[in-house]
Amino acid sequence: MTCNGQKKIKDISGNVLFNACQEVYAGCEMEGTCLIQQKSKKLLLNVDDVRDGERHFVVLKDSGCAYGQGARRDKVKGYKTMCLDPYYSVAADLRIYNLGDVIYIPSAVGILLPNGTTHDGYFVVRDSGGAIKGYGRFDFFSGFKSNSNPLKLAGFSDKDNNVPYFVVKGSQASQILEKRNFPTIIVVK
Repeated sequence: MTCNGQKKIKDISGNVLFNACQEVYAGCEMEGTCLIQQKSKKLLLNVDDVRDGERHFVVLKDSGCAYGQGARRDKVKGYKTMCLDPYYSVAADLRIYNLGDVIYIPSAVGILLPNGTTHDGYFVVRDSGGAIKGYGRFDFFSGFKSNSNPLKLAGFSDKDNNVPYFVVKGSQASQILEKRNFPTIIVVK
């Protein structure tokens, strides 16, 4: 990758963690979570706070969240840990949806995922997003395989694509949350 200038990635105290290409920084800033490799070292970063319009990051170590952390509080409840679950997590407007809401998208059923399984159509709200506003607006988290993102290939990242969805409630929602190990994730070794 060609680096078009450097950007300082800072922690919550304003200390510089390291310098990254502006393109890498922009990706971290937009996604809220990113995996950075510097030489042989890999760092998992999460946005920790925004101060004076600048995002500050935290390096996740031993958080139990292999793909990063989502929002930890909505208008109803707070969580100690909220792990992002690739291909099953969505960011949503937390003024409308709550963390842990289960969203069913029929057109996602059967999508082939990178691990060889097929999607069941169920997603869990685990995050918010600055640009995610309104009913039916979701940002689909895919982990770090953006080039092979089957949800993107299916058109889910197109902001003009109005994908039909249903909010699942009751025992069915509880079963999905248990299956996805909400609010943490199933760790595959």
